[in-house]
Amino acid sequence: MHPDHVGGLIDADDQPVLPQARVLVPAGELDYWRGDIPEGASEVLPGITRVPLPGHMPDHSGYRIVSGEDRILIWTDIVHLPGIQFPRPEATVAFDVDPPQAATTRRRIMAELPESRELVGGHHLDFPGIGYVAEDGDGFRFLPHVWRPAV
Repeated sequence: MHPDHVGGLIDADDQPVLPQARVLVPAGELDYWRGDIPEGASEVLPGITRVPLPGHMPDHSGYRIVSGEDRILIWTDIVHLPGIQFPRPEATVAFDVDPPQAATTRRRIMAELPESRELVGGHHLDFPGIGYVAEDGDGFRFLPHVWRPAV
């Protein structure tokens, strides 16, 4: 719920920009910001599963979307500085609430993705913000997925 992700939900008059929108927030992050823990399950909606990715924020989460054989992990704020954190997943940023946990989580999830060949998308990734993670020595590389229209 950092401002770079939710800052556009209200306008200058403190009114909702999308009044019909439903905002889903993981329990631990909501607890961090306002102290309440809502009841919830790991399955957000059919085909969308919450993936715990702690460290950046308490109860920081990603979301795996599955449709048939297609899968993508939207990992949100796992990476802030792609040129640094892919080759060195242990590098953290000042915004990480628990830097050691953030580094452990980043390395773990990056290590899983080359084997699964699952697409990943997230904030702060290089254009187009969606791609694959590949092993590269002791670290990793981000391989952007370039969309090619079928004509």
